[in-house]
Amino acid sequence: MMDQKFVEINFFADESGQLHVNSQKRYFVIGGYYCLKSDSQLIALYFKRALKRIKMKRKMIKSEELKTRDMEQEEKIKLLKVLQESEGFKGFAIVIDKSRLKRKISKESIFYNYFIKQLLNDVIIPDLNFIYPKDEIYIEMYLDNRNTSIEHLKGLEDYLNSDFAMSNFHFSTLYRNSSHDFRIQASDLIANTIYMYFKDKTIISEVIPHIDLHKIFVTCFPGFCRYLSFR
Repeated sequence: MMDQKFVEINFFADESGQLHVNSQKRYFVIGGYYCLKSDSQLIALYFKRALKRIKMKRKMIKSEELKTRDMEQEEKIKLLKVLQESEGFKGFAIVIDKSRLKRKISKESIFYNYFIKQLLNDVIIPDLNFIYPKDEIYIEMYLDNRNTSIEHLKGLEDYLNSDFAMSNFHFSTLYRNSSHDFRIQASDLIANTIYMYFKDKTIISEVIPHIDLHKIFVTCFPGFCRYLSFR
């Protein structure tokens, strides 16, 4: 136990597509990034500066949010480059193909919590366990609050801490308004870009070569991401 230490991780995520039962959209994506808490502020600062330059060029007011879906491809490329070159940045996305689910989505929050767990098991926990095999790891999760019900706010945190009760992982969840948080806006960039790759890659044809799969890790549910290539 003497060698054990505590590792603090920040996790930021947003969504693209729709999960609710009446949606006809095939894909739903949760995307974002994680990093050491000590690297979090600098990553956000670099992204904020790059985004501000784009907004100034567009003559947007300072408080106005620029959604990824409204960006030009060149703007997406610039912002992705900033993130992928930032020290400690590790992007992620889980792509849910709703057409291949064997059960109909009934309660959105339950399915959302399960997909977050799948993302953790597929991408984040194996990486962190490899780097910090003997340590207690605390993951502070920041999520977009736009589509979050009161019931859902505490549900994810309780679900994860219960499911990982026998592990070295501990979770807390915080919800943020994307219009006031550049880290959630950066997550929107990743989630929407990966979503568009699966929905209609011609829309982001210029962006695709600039997505680095060594920096943004993509997993699919159910099954594997077949024929996934950004080159």
